[in-house]
Amino acid sequence: MIRISAVAASILAYSCGPAEPTSKSKFSAGEHTIIGDMGYGKACDKRNDCLAKFFRADGAEDFSYGELVAFSGDFYESAEELFKEQKQPWYKPLQNNVGGNKKLFQQEVEAALSMMDGHSTGEYPDFSHFFAMNYTNYLSLAEHNAKHFGFNNIRQYVTEHTKALSLAAKARSLKAEQPQVAQETFRQAIFQNAFADHFLTDSFASGHIRNPRQQTMEWAESRGLPIRTAAALNKVLHDRDGEMRQSGEHGLPVRNARGDEWFARCDAQLFFKNNLDTPAVAMVTEAVELSLDEIFSAYDSGDVNSGIFTATQLVPFPDDESISLVDTVKIGRFEPKTVYDTLAWYFRTPLVKDFSPALIGTFYQALPEIMEKMRSDVQTTVAAEPELRQRLPAEYLQAFAEIH
Repeated sequence: MIRISAVAASILAYSCGPAEPTSKSKFSAGEHTIIGDMGYGKACDKRNDCLAKFFRADGAEDFSYGELVAFSGDFYESAEELFKEQKQPWYKPLQNNVGGNKKLFQQEVEAALSMMDGHSTGEYPDFSHFFAMNYTNYLSLAEHNAKHFGFNNIRQYVTEHTKALSLAAKARSLKAEQPQVAQETFRQAIFQNAFADHFLTDSFASGHIRNPRQQTMEWAESRGLPIRTAAALNKVLHDRDGEMRQSGEHGLPVRNARGDEWFARCDAQLFFKNNLDTPAVAMVTEAVELSLDEIFSAYDSGDVNSGIFTATQLVPFPDDESISLVDTVKIGRFEPKTVYDTLAWYFRTPLVKDFSPALIGTFYQALPEIMEKMRSDVQTTVAAEPELRQRLPAEYLQAFAEIH
């Protein structure tokens, strides 16, 4: 039996700040790794044939489950791209550096674990530039990452988890006559589900729960603003929603369809003065465990869940007691000039144009309209995609139809 120790998180596309502790890291892959490895370990405690590592198709690289979760979405556009990537000749320029990234992930893991129970008040290391140098499409994926935010992350989870279940069931059907093909197909199912679980774990980060990323991009585009400026505005929301502050606020009050209640944490703050049993950590870990349980069930017995995906019963949405996102970032609570000054490090690039305190103020004023568009988009999407009604709890769907 494989027992995966708590060694892992990724980010979730941005890190919060300013907060306590602060983090200037644009991306951090430690949290996804920790959560993925812990969830996999818990799922494997019920089995006796789990593997510690999974090789991609060419056999040149292997990954823990948590590493797969961390690589998915932020470094690869699809699970197939990750699974079927091939080792390139050493002399080929602009190739992905898998080994280099895994070493950086481990440093982030160590920094995250040192924060648990208050053992450290430091920051996650900032590897943004190294990730960009290691991976050719890293920045592009970061800029076009609406799938990681506000309802879209769980919509993406449903799509990717469905594919993973289909692969696991296919592997089951091949076991008797083509055992080697079955094993490779199941490995592909694991890669596919890790990709799904990246978006699942994103949905537990406070800066991703009700963040109108897609609608912010549309608002900015309608005003002739480039995508990086839209991303900058989105980061303003991301960093304010559920961050830990000296005022005593320590997360976003959330609940789920199962009835659990807790405070969701922002990226890069999950393990600060938390331990593995803290609800913010335990809930997302259990969700990964349940997601994998369904994959193992499809492979072991051919039993494919045809109803609500179990993990989605745990996915958070704002509690009735939580203040709205509009009120969270309204002028007076976070002055545009103060916000601009604290994020100045992030925008030291000529590619982020027109970003200013005045634009932040205009964006704040437009946020009620943007959130109304988000509610409308959710309702339209759910009406048009019956699979979402089949796979997601009614409580979750209702919460996002009324998201505030």
